[in-house]
Amino acid sequence: MKHFRLKLLVLLLALSLCLPLLAGCSGKSGKTLIEIEGVKVSVNVYELLLSRMKGALARAQGTAIETNDFWTTVVDTENTTYEEYLRDAILENAKTYAVGTYLHDKVYGLKLPKATMDAIDAELADFIEYDGDGSKAAFNRVLSEFGVNYNILREVYVMEAKIDALKVHLYGANASKIADTVKDEYCQEHFVRFKQVFLASYYYVCETDANGDDIYYTDNSLGNKIICYDKENGVTKTDKDGNVIKDKDGYEVYFTADGKIAYDKETGKTAFIFDKDGQPVVGDYTKEELVEIKKEANTILSKIPAGEYDAFEIFMEQRGEDEDAQTYENGYYLYNDPDSYASYPYLESIVEALGDMEVGEVELVESDYGYHVVMKYPVEKGAYADKANEDWFEGFEQGLIDDMFMSLCKDYTDKVSVNEDVLATVPPMKEIGKNYYY
Repeated sequence: MKHFRLKLLVLLLALSLCLPLLAGCSGKSGKTLIEIEGVKVSVNVYELLLSRMKGALARAQGTAIETNDFWTTVVDTENTTYEEYLRDAILENAKTYAVGTYLHDKVYGLKLPKATMDAIDAELADFIEYDGDGSKAAFNRVLSEFGVNYNILREVYVMEAKIDALKVHLYGANASKIADTVKDEYCQEHFVRFKQVFLASYYYVCETDANGDDIYYTDNSLGNKIICYDKENGVTKTDKDGNVIKDKDGYEVYFTADGKIAYDKETGKTAFIFDKDGQPVVGDYTKEELVEIKKEANTILSKIPAGEYDAFEIFMEQRGEDEDAQTYENGYYLYNDPDSYASYPYLESIVEALGDMEVGEVELVESDYGYHVVMKYPVEKGAYADKANEDWFEGFEQGLIDDMFMSLCKDYTDKVSVNEDVLATVPPMKEIGKNYYY
């Protein structure tokens, strides 16, 4: 019998757009790029944000970002390049710095407490001590790669602190001021829920006995692996000398009626084989076997009427090979945006399919891992607060706060001006430094 375990990843993939860049600046602030009723954001702040994004991309993509091909890659049907897409997205992010500061200072009349300002200055002092060897001038030389200096970096940190304080003022710590009805509405709109009957296109190789059967192990009181025998349905045998047959660990061996070893498959665990790097060894099914597996997936699909959740879950229990289904009895909740899972094509395909399905519908999704017979389940009220779902809703409250804050900022879009001439002076992202720390 071949075995497979698919570990569905909990994905909270985020490249923060609150990121940095520029070329050496010596004054307190560079030319104004964005303005809203007297609140100004310099071009240096925008470049700092670009440099942060460059650093995040470097971590994710490695040296690929140093090529022209990377930045000229087209990302949509309108022939927008990666360079253009990121610059536009981060420009919008820079606008939120201006609007957020404006709302904090002028609309809500808030003031940052001295403790917050002291914390910012202490953090910058640490940068000077460790990154500038105690010299502000040396630290400014480090920052020049990102187009800023000490004063501009402090300005950015203050703006970010104001935005954080404004969010707490408006929405409460951890969204405590946001009504549950609003949270549920956001959850319904931004998440999808599903369960699956998963049939794998490959299997994990297991240890086998002399008969070619998978061996099942359990742990004894000392934590050592021992063979897990089915003592209720198996029987012991004796050798030619009349002694009960025992295994290498000294335990009595139990056999089935046909002479094979009787394993307790309910209690025991299959003995997967791992390589030198600690990764499970994988075996591929033959083309003929894959044809049969796909045929079975389609058969299962045809036997489940829309909305028949009980029938679906019977197939999950009897045939599904996704062991995580036992851990996540409520099913899987994913963010309803296929692009969020671009690094995980199988999840991207599932989310894309769910977006076109009605609740209760069943579809077959193929991936590099196998065949996913997916049923779309309703998003439950209060799902985000259910401890059983906590793996899927990490960062839910912050996502809701950010969404509401961005909506608020859009209400002030007509008050924001951008100096296009100054914007045109910003260098290409390929020339911008990779900012990992500031």
